[in-house]
Amino acid sequence: MKIIVTGGAIIRDHHGRILLQRRSDYGNWGLPGGGMEAGESVEETMRREVLEETGLVSAIMNSMGSIADPECSIDIRTEMKWYL
Repeated sequence: MKIIVTGGAIIRDHHGRILLQRRSDYGNWGLPGGGMEAGESVEETMRREVLEETGLVSAIMNSMGSIADPECSIDIRTEMKWYL
């Protein structure tokens, strides 16, 4: 069985608005994020994905939780602070 680890970053501005991006594959709006590469920590995955998808350099502020179930993917949502 293959376990897929993915994550999404909740990025807020100083007004509390959440950054969303339009996905290029099917056009829906969603959080920046993606899959973990071999050897990465969750924090490294989120920083890399946010940088790749938004160009923002970010710092982990709060991990929101995770799901560990062999029947499904692990989805981690992380709140991040960003720096331009």
